[in-house]
Amino acid sequence: MDNFDSNLAALALRLTPEEMAELESYTAADAVKGFRTYNATNTWMSSDTPPLESFKGE
Repeated sequence: MDNFDSNLAALALRLTPEEMAELESYTAADAVKGFRTYNATNTWMSSDTPPLESFKGE
């Protein structure tokens, strides 16, 4: 709740088309470096999913 008033005031912010274009240029797919996800998220660490062959469909 500390930043509530500031966040609420940000809702009234209006950007010009030029400002929007500038902001969008910073987030272009080729402008952002690095991975989208942390590498450990792809390891399935702590996964307790049973093996597929143990599934008995009905």
